[in-house]
Amino acid sequence: MLLASAKSSLAPEGKSIDFRLDKENGFEWIGEYDISADNLLSGNNREQKIKEAKEFLLEILTDGAVEQNDILKESESRGVKWKTLWNAKKALGVQSIKSGGHWSWVLPEQ
Repeated sequence: MLLASAKSSLAPEGKSIDFRLDKENGFEWIGEYDISADNLLSGNNREQKIKEAKEFLLEILTDGAVEQNDILKESESRGVKWKTLWNAKKALGVQSIKSGGHWSWVLPEQ
C-alpha cells in the first residue's frame, strides 16, 4: 500500500511512503517510494518501472542464461521489485529453464 500526498498548502510536499499489511507480520514499513500522487493516479510510473525492468533483463541476459537467484539479487540492489520484474519477464517472453537443480532465465531467442 502507498501513502502519497495529494496537496500541501502549509509545507513542501513530502515523499510517498510504502507499507504492507498482512496477517503474519501486521503493519510493516517498506520505506520511501519515488512517485507522486499524480503519477500514481495516472498509472504512468508503473509503465516506466516495467520499462526499466525490461531494460535490466535485456542487459543481464544478453550473454545467455543467468540463475534466477542472481537475477533477483541484482534486481533488488537496483530497486526493481519482484512483481515488476515478473511482469517484465512475461512481457519479454523470458523463459525459465532448470539446469543442475537451479532455475535460470534466458531470452527467447537464445
